[in-house]
Amino acid sequence: MLVEGTTQAPLIEGRDGNDMLYGWQGGNDWFLGGAGRDGLSSGEGDDIIEGGTEGDLLFGGGGDDLLYGSNRNDALFGGAGSDLLAGSPALMAA
Repeated sequence: MLVEGTTQAPLIEGRDGNDMLYGWQGGNDWFLGGAGRDGLSSGEGDDIIEGGTEGDLLFGGGGDDLLYGSNRNDALFGGAGSDLLAGSPALMAA
């Protein structure tokens, strides 16, 4: 399922299955990956991005983001800004 955030919806949440979550509009958003292998990509704000129960791809945008991996093999990419990446054993690139 494809979910795109707006400035009026700061919570962007995945469902069961494989989801793609995007926060293009800027603003400070909170991304929650659901069950399945998800892709979560933030915009320009200071965002919180949390992986779900499977191996997810988490991408920070231009702000100062917090990226949290789950207990699976997530890949976390900080992007621009001063980002904090935290997770289980995973491939991490800042």
